[in-house]
This record gives sequence, C-alpha cells and structure tokens, in this order.
Amino acid sequence: MWLALSPLWLTLSKMKFKDVLQINGKDYKLVSVQRGEETAVYKGENTFLRIGKKREIQKQLDLQVKLFNLGFKVPKIINQKGEGDVMFFEERSVGEEHFGELFAKSGTEKHFDSFLQVVEEFAHAQARVNVRESLKSFSQKIMLEQVALEFSEIKPKLFELFERVMINLENLPWTLSHGDFNPHNIYPNGVIDWENYLGAPFGYDLVSAVEHVSFFPEKNAEFVAEYSFTEEQKLVYFETLDRVCKKRGFLPVSKFKNEFRFLRLIWSLANMGAFPKLQSFRYKKMLEVLEKGLA
Repeated sequence: MWLALSPLWLTLSKMKFKDVLQINGKDYKLVSVQRGEETAVYKGENTFLRIGKKREIQKQLDLQVKLFNLGFKVPKIINQKGEGDVMFFEERSVGEEHFGELFAKSGTEKHFDSFLQVVEEFAHAQARVNVRESLKSFSQKIMLEQVALEFSEIKPKLFELFERVMINLENLPWTLSHGDFNPHNIYPNGVIDWENYLGAPFGYDLVSAVEHVSFFPEKNAEFVAEYSFTEEQKLVYFETLDRVCKKRGFLPVSKFKNEFRFLRLIWSLANMGAFPKLQSFRYKKMLEVLEKGLA
C-alpha cells in the first residue's frame, strides 16, 4: 500500500499536514498534529495513520513494537513505509471511543468493569517489566523543575515533599510507565499515545488512571470534569490492583495512593498558562497538599 508521493511529500516536507490524505483510494482524515508539528495522526476506516518526520515516527514505531512484544495491549501495526525524511505507519483501531468519552456519555457505572479489566491487564504487563530511571530524569519527566520554575514561591516545600515521597516509594519496583495513563488514552481494546513514557515506580500509572479526573473542576474552567468515580468503584479498583501486587510480591498500590497522586499533580500543574482557570484550580490543590502533607 502506498500513495502518489509528489504532492504529499512536498506538503509534509514543510510540515503542513493536509486535512485529508488519500492512499490507494482510501481517505484518512486529520485527527491531530503532534510533536511540535513534526508528526500527525490520521483516521481511516478502523485504522489510524501516524505520519511525519522519520526520526519521530520511527521512535513511535519502535516503542509500539516493543510494547506489543512485552505483552501490553497496544494497536497492532499493519503497515509501514518511509521515504527520505518522511515516514508513516498504520495501526488497527482499538475502539471508536475511549473510556473518557464512554464515561462522559453514560456515567462510569456502565463501563467500569471493562475499564478495570483493561487496567488490570496493563498492570500485569507492567509487573513483568523492569525499567529504572534516575531520580533526576524522573523528576524532569514529571515536570518537577518546570513547576518549581513557574511557581518559585512553593519551590522549597515542593522539593521537600518530593524527596519524602520518593523515600516512601523506595521499596517499590520500577517499571515501564505510560506517563499519561488516563481514561482518554484507554480504550476497550488497548492503550494509545505512549509519547510521554518513562520509567516510574510501579503504581504511578495505575493511580493516575483514577485520580486524573480529580484535577479538573466541575465547572468554571476551560476544561471540566465530565465524570467521576464513586468511592465504591475506587475501593474495588484498588482491591483489584492490590491482588495483582500480592501475586507479584509487590507492596500494595493502595498504600501509596497519596504519594502517586502528588506526583501526578506535579505533572498536571506544569505548562498550564494557556488555561488560567484550570491552572488556578490545580495550583490551589497543590497548595493544599503542600500544607497538609500526604495525610
């Protein structure tokens, strides 16, 4: 499968992605432009096409193949091609709607069991992989230094609590982590968008999946919470993940909910200047955590 190259490559060489690409008579519609406008995602019929600068697309492809081989439920690669400095690969769709959309439309109750099943399978895959990250690298990837730069008035307390949190987590294994594991990247048949992957203590992703929505207000912000998990659902969620931990000989994830929530809040607060209302909401949450600690 390939396409008429000339007009497409000319367009991509300038990194101005067309709204629609046609490949062998099939249309692919632009979904989003990523990576500093160097790559883009297109949607076809039950497939997605990732295309752009070869160095970036190759990284995405290599990672996806690695994840698939490690047992993670990720989209299956069905085609790939490169020419010059441009490359694409096509993958099977893992669903028409992610769990964020499903939860927003019909509430969490209807789809919670299937969501938990995907997360549990993800946790088992993570438990088989050991990926250690230096503390400096980890802190950079969760945007600790960026938040300290943006909000210098909280820097001392921020760093102090971060150090305490990492001490609390020191007996947990480190694993390959998604970095933005939330219902908007989780589909009934797999997990997408691993661009923010990193090595992190086991549980970082798993807590993020249920705490992500709590970093959005119910109203009066650029983006708001469109669903919520009940306390009973959270109880079942962590009981399920603690069983995974017990089977693997890990300390229970539930014991470190507050530590991981704090780490996720750091990442969520960074680079939010374009959304002042949401930034203010998250900043207030950070102040509360720094004042009260992990209790």
